[in-house]
Amino acid sequence: MKYSRDAETQADVLGARMMAKAGYNPIEMARFFEMLEAQGGQGGPQFMASHPNPGNRMRTIQEEIQYMPRSNYTNGDSAAFQQLKQRVGSLPAAPRQTGSAARGAVAGGDPRPSGRLREYRNSAFAVEYPDNWEAFGDNQSAMVTIAPRSGLVQDGRGNVQVGYGVMVSFATPHGRSRNLSADTQDLIAQLSQSNPGMQTGQAKRMTIGRDQALVSTLYNQSPMGGREINMLVTVQRPEGLFYMVFIGPESEFRNLQPIYEQMLRTVRFNS
Repeated sequence: MKYSRDAETQADVLGARMMAKAGYNPIEMARFFEMLEAQGGQGGPQFMASHPNPGNRMRTIQEEIQYMPRSNYTNGDSAAFQQLKQRVGSLPAAPRQTGSAARGAVAGGDPRPSGRLREYRNSAFAVEYPDNWEAFGDNQSAMVTIAPRSGLVQDGRGNVQVGYGVMVSFATPHGRSRNLSADTQDLIAQLSQSNPGMQTGQAKRMTIGRDQALVSTLYNQSPMGGREINMLVTVQRPEGLFYMVFIGPESEFRNLQPIYEQMLRTVRFNS
């Protein structure tokens, strides 16, 4: 999903540590990104605009390895590894998508929300959402994307974007001013870096429970075609700047807004 550059870097570092603990040389992860960069040309292939390119990921792994204890690693030729390679080699090839099929939604179906709600809860907050949508994320973390599968759009390069749905997470503003307006503007600036065509509309204040919130209207190009509206809601919390991005095509946002506002009224913080 979008806006996950820091999460991607943390995952790479954790992956290198796990490789080392499992007995595999973590330098091979850096070499993988080196190969990927070579195949993708200068700068490496851009999987998603918000992700670091393979060259940067390679350097991150190399820097992390310097702080790991020295160890003797397996060369990967164990009998179990060879068995796994044979099993993978016997699997049929994945079907190849071309043309408009590769640019369509991840799955068919009506993305419009039902009138029935179910609860999503993690360590930081709870929110209710339409029961015909899905929550994509680990409830042990504070990041989740709630959307219908048919609201997720995949382009020809495999990038997945949200056409309908809600993205929820916490941000750490650069200035850490603890000022809602200033920190929201900092977040919008970060989002604009990944979405150069993003435009900012009006902002207004509201309350979520006992917390002051700021609602900012953003406009961007929809992966479903035409323009989309991103309704950004921000709240200052001890964990950081809590935010929700409600996403939908501009032509249909008026129909989505009642369910989005209903979702907002169900938000509950755990502390």
